Amino acid sequence: VIDEQVLPLQRIWCLFEVYHTILLSQNDDFQGLLLCTSTGVLQEGRAGTDVAVRVAERVRELDTRTAQASNQEDLRMIHALIEDMDGGFDAMNSFVRDTICRALACS
Repeated sequence: VIDEQVLPLQRIWCLFEVYHTILLSQNDDFQGLLLCTSTGVLQEGRAGTDVAVRVAERVRELDTRTAQASNQEDLRMIHALIEDMDGGFDAMNSFVRDTICRALACS
């Protein structure tokens, strides 16, 4: 659930899970990424304007290199996995950023 602080987009595990959810959503049997807030689903236009604006601001700043983790071992593991992907951090950032921007356009 996304709040006004949009903390999930600052957490490495959340971003990594968002990335994999987006990949799974390319399968026709999977609904895909839904950005949920306390007032509803962002893609359905049921999130407050303030939350949508804050998500847009956070997405503009999104960089998985600087995302936080409470466990440094997890952070190192996820960074290593991202670095091994085609395009690494830049590709993942663009992929997640573009998908969330499309969700914002639907709201």
